[in-house]
Amino acid sequence: MNDIPDQPDRFENVAAAKRALIPALRKFVGLNKGLGLVWLNAPYHNGLLTPSNADATCKWHVECEQRAKELVAANDLRGYVFLHARPFRVDALWQAPRLLGSRLDNASYWAVVREAWIDQRYPSQDLNLWIALFRDSRPGKEHLMTLKERKRFAKLPESVPVYRGTSGPFRSSEALSWTLCEDMAKWFAYRASPSDAWLARGTVHKQLVVAYFEQEAEIVVLPGGVEATASKLPAISNDEFFAMSNKPRVR
Repeated sequence: MNDIPDQPDRFENVAAAKRALIPALRKFVGLNKGLGLVWLNAPYHNGLLTPSNADATCKWHVECEQRAKELVAANDLRGYVFLHARPFRVDALWQAPRLLGSRLDNASYWAVVREAWIDQRYPSQDLNLWIALFRDSRPGKEHLMTLKERKRFAKLPESVPVYRGTSGPFRSSEALSWTLCEDMAKWFAYRASPSDAWLARGTVHKQLVVAYFEQEAEIVVLPGGVEATASKLPAISNDEFFAMSNKPRVR
């Protein structure tokens, strides 16, 4: 268990927490094993659940349910998606075409997909949903990228060198996000595990690239699109990683 400050305001167990919640929220309660505390991972709340915030959390969920309906009625896709807690935004995007129907503007849809993707933290948790979204043949997919990014992408060679940093051996089936910057990939690898960092190097045919994002010089490719080999990086200390973090990585 991680060292954390004493938390006197806490539920003794998950069962006690569930009893304090409305029925709609009970299935989203679990134990955060890293913290040893009860956690709520619900559509509109992702965080610590305590006796002092349980009532407010229930009220917030009910208010957000109503707000979500209002945003759909107002055709506010972005507002609807970002009303959700980060882990639930990809599911909200997946539901959007059904909820908005013919009112859904394709350019706006792909722009929101872009924003949600860049903002997410752990895409591997919903990998299949992200893959399905990026495989969607909906028109206007060029709006995944800004005009500046489309111009930059147009200048890339037909065979694009890419890199990916991981902890533990590289698994191609989970490789959706790559970068043009080798130093950036190394940083991600060391952030995940200074002692078990791996770097995958490969190339992808330009026509297989879903999108290029300027932030982190990211290249999105559906799994299997990159021909890559991986090697383990030398272990580094935490101090060496902090020094690396203070250097610019994206060229």
